[in-house]
Amino acid sequence: MTQQPVLVSVKKIIEILRAEGSLTPGDLLEKVEASRKTFYRALNALKESGVVVNKDGMTYWYEALDSKRFKNEYEANQSLIHSQNLASGLKNLLGAVKSYFIEGELMPDPKYEDSALMHLKTGYMPTHKTYLRAESTRDETLKIEREIEEKIKTKLLTSSLPVNYPENIVKMIISDIKEILRGHKPYYVNNIQIQGELVKSGAYTDLIKKEMSDPLQNYMMEEESLASNRKSIEQIVELEHVYFNLRKELASQIEHLIMKVENGTSLNGKCNLCPKDRIDSQSQGLLR
Repeated sequence: MTQQPVLVSVKKIIEILRAEGSLTPGDLLEKVEASRKTFYRALNALKESGVVVNKDGMTYWYEALDSKRFKNEYEANQSLIHSQNLASGLKNLLGAVKSYFIEGELMPDPKYEDSALMHLKTGYMPTHKTYLRAESTRDETLKIEREIEEKIKTKLLTSSLPVNYPENIVKMIISDIKEILRGHKPYYVNNIQIQGELVKSGAYTDLIKKEMSDPLQNYMMEEESLASNRKSIEQIVELEHVYFNLRKELASQIEHLIMKVENGTSLNGKCNLCPKDRIDSQSQGLLR
């Protein structure tokens, strides 16, 4: 009877790690929902049996480690082919961080991106956490930027400027303020030009009629010099810097995984597309 809580914890640890691949001991303890003493008794028993392994501060289900074992050559080849597909999904995940359109290399493929993410989650938890942090930072940045855009747009619409595309004016103002905060000169306000009967700046055209060119420039200069606007957008600039560094870190980690696949190593973890076929050693037929 005294062993029952430990056995329950053993079962939960196995279920969680087989689903997740790896977790920190603290995260695992939280998911198991057992007392600290019971949890570590169960965890130590699993470590002694070899099905749970500690590495780099993470607790791994043994199948999620680099020492992947296969029953036969067919199984190993199936795993490698699957990993090559996953690598194309990882390349697509990186997006604009680096171009991979080089002859002879695996091409980015969006249809394998979700499966690649599942492998990161179950086999490479630190990399998956970097991905989640980057995505969370991007979402927060976009949320704040939308709020600031709406605020500046509302003010613009109540002004006397008869602009044709207020959304474009707002984007120009925010972009200029970002450049100012980064120590550069504002681009759009300094490149307002008359084009026929209308005004343009950069790629933004048909902004306003030509006789309103100077009022538009003055309005933008005032908005870009406002301390309240700069303070709001300063938060966006800081978040964009964090996001850039996270994506750079993610790119480095994923490039390492892709290189392993290109050199013949299967990826850890699992997904819903993982090969399920096996060869019967006696009949050499496929078993499902």
